[in-house]
Amino acid sequence: DGTTTVNVTLSPVDDTFIERWRPDVPLGNREKMKIDSMDGLPTKIIMMKFYVGQTLQQLNEEYGGAGDVSLISAKLRLFPITNTTFGGWVQQMKTDWEEETAIWNDYLEGGKNGNENEHLLPYNNEKDV
Repeated sequence: DGTTTVNVTLSPVDDTFIERWRPDVPLGNREKMKIDSMDGLPTKIIMMKFYVGQTLQQLNEEYGGAGDVSLISAKLRLFPITNTTFGGWVQQMKTDWEEETAIWNDYLEGGKNGNENEHLLPYNNEKDV
């Protein structure tokens, strides 16, 4: 059928974590990223940025330029450095960010309208994004 399968490993172009206890402190210069929770609510959240679209465009150019390169599957592998029962979750962010400036107060605030019983949502200036 002429289909070519290519395995690609992507590294994040930006990575950081944001922390509830330091809501105005950028942590992008840290060597290790941290994730944690207390009473089921996140207190430290990892942020990772990948340029998947740009990679697909490069592969399309490399393999004929017909525009028919597509992503079939993806895996994200994260490994704990301590024992934990908190597995976390993965969520796509709709806003752009930079690792040098990302802080808790710009991206997360206890859930929609500040209600900590609701699912945590990205926010910006108290509006959903």
